[in-house]
Amino acid sequence: MNGKRQTIASIATWVLLLGLVLGAVPPPAVTAAVPATERERAKSSDAAPPTTTIEGKPAARSNAAKAEFTYSSSTPDAIFECALDGGRFLPFKAGGETYAGLSQGRHTFKVRAVDGGTVDPTPDSHTWTVDTTAPKVSRVTPAPRARGIDASTNVTAVFAEGMDPASLTATTFTLNPEGENTPIAAAVTYDAKSKKAVLDPDAALDEGTTYRATIAGKADGATDLAGNPLAASKVWSFTTGAPKDTTPPQTTISAHPAARTDTTEATFAYASSEANARFACALDGGRFAPCPAEGESYRGLRPGKHSFKVRAVDAAGNADPTPASHAWTIEAGKPASERTADAPDRPEDTPAEQPSDGSGGAPGDEDADSPQQDETPPETTIERQPGKRTANAETDFAYASSEEGSSFECKLDGERFQPCAADGHTYRAVRDGKHAFAVRAVDAAGNTDPTPATYAWTLDTVPDQPDDDPNDPGAAPEEPLDDTPEEPRQGEDQGEPVPFTDGFEDGDLSHWTESEGLRVQTDEVAAGRYAARGGGDPALATTSLNPAQADIYYRVKFQLIDRGRTPVTLLAVRTAAGKPLVTLQVTADGRLGVRNAAAKSNATGDVQVTLGDWHEVELHVRTGRGGEVEVWYDGEPIDALGRPQALGAQPIGQVSLGDGARKHVF
Repeated sequence: MNGKRQTIASIATWVLLLGLVLGAVPPPAVTAAVPATERERAKSSDAAPPTTTIEGKPAARSNAAKAEFTYSSSTPDAIFECALDGGRFLPFKAGGETYAGLSQGRHTFKVRAVDGGTVDPTPDSHTWTVDTTAPKVSRVTPAPRARGIDASTNVTAVFAEGMDPASLTATTFTLNPEGENTPIAAAVTYDAKSKKAVLDPDAALDEGTTYRATIAGKADGATDLAGNPLAASKVWSFTTGAPKDTTPPQTTISAHPAARTDTTEATFAYASSEANARFACALDGGRFAPCPAEGESYRGLRPGKHSFKVRAVDAAGNADPTPASHAWTIEAGKPASERTADAPDRPEDTPAEQPSDGSGGAPGDEDADSPQQDETPPETTIERQPGKRTANAETDFAYASSEEGSSFECKLDGERFQPCAADGHTYRAVRDGKHAFAVRAVDAAGNTDPTPATYAWTLDTVPDQPDDDPNDPGAAPEEPLDDTPEEPRQGEDQGEPVPFTDGFEDGDLSHWTESEGLRVQTDEVAAGRYAARGGGDPALATTSLNPAQADIYYRVKFQLIDRGRTPVTLLAVRTAAGKPLVTLQVTADGRLGVRNAAAKSNATGDVQVTLGDWHEVELHVRTGRGGEVEVWYDGEPIDALGRPQALGAQPIGQVSLGDGARKHVF
């Protein structure tokens, strides 16, 4: 080792001596401690630093795992140092550098020039993103398989990430009538902020026609900003509505009570000028409510004047603007010989002929012999009622009057008093919550009980979720759900789903069997002219399906304005008796969820419902063996909410819209 060191030292000394002779190197005392690179950086500090410029670079978003850079300096003799993703600067070749095998995500490249020991204090830099993932379509309108779509509708698609506007054209986004290969003429635009592409047909679509929308994928299809195409073409179809019927039907009454009668019962038959119409009836100025197509009957009517109105509503939702009507008078307290029920053709306002004794009055019409008028009202009592807290949605009441021959009027919650049967009244499909019933007797003289009998109770058909741990051997076992199909009851159909529309375009809520807290408005509407807004407590509409169904699809457009600390109910399906089966909700954290009341289970999806935006949700429920629940949100299936379900054998007899506690618009 010592010999080797000596040899190296001797050579170095010889080179230095030669340098001294030739004058090529400085004296040894200077050069022995300073390397060449340091000597260059020790030149005059007055020299201006070089500036560095990146000439070539990848796009801000690229689908290539390889990046090539070229760069230059303001001084031609500069060398370059480069750094990637925050690493240290290292010497690189002049002119350019290439990086390969880059990972997905964000990257930053920096380069600086070094000239004669002076370093560029402001390196040039470039940041870009490597993205090799194919884009996806988040939602489309109209929704897949949607029917009754307006012929003026545009077709839209919202993407999960920003797209290249140049790739969305009338060639890559097309609309064809089903079975045809030539797309319709349309303009396609793209909004980068909302990530939405819109196909606007040049002319209105054909009514009653199925269309197929396609966004092309793969090599020649739509691409994201990194150049990645859709993995496959997005294809869906929808059907426009049939030509809209705007002609209302005409309603006629074919059977009714006589203009003056002594019976407290009234039976009506009526008809429409259009087939398959439904009817709404109103008694004594009350609000219109659905009534059977075969006719309506009233029992226990009190003496006095009465009026009945009925209007037909055709299959297109057109309501007769001039309902048919009939007025009549029930007479009471007269001897049978003086009753006028045998003169049905005499107009109501024509007085009956009175026998005269020449004085203009009835025979024997002296004050001394006139009976005293009964002015004492009856007393009403409730004799049968539900328990103070019950799970039975079918509620029976029986009541009595202190005077024989009385008729009765009943009301539930905030409704008006309506005539009800003397032998009792039953309410079906009452919703969960607190309720109040009132009944008053009306005697034969027309005196009404001023202090109706009342009763309050709570209906709770959904038991609380058990706190038992299913793995706890001491926990009570849950009773198995009876999923054995029943024989269909009379009037029930286990076949195709029943068609039902909300009827908001009539400007009212007449399509619904009952509603509370909802109102129809013309602002903030997703389509058409009207929407129903719920901002009260409760805000709910319910309709009965007749016949009941084992399989339904329930689709609603909604806009959620606000949510609170508890789930917001959007839709619910129930048995004919009002027992809940499936409820579609928005959870307190804004996600879609399904409550299976029959199986006492909950499921929550990953979809986040945004406030203030219109969305479309579709719920498919099938009961019986092979029970199933499916949910679509803005046309896309929510797998976490769609799966086989144990729902029991009872068919679906009611559907409801809305929620009893939270504000939202449908």
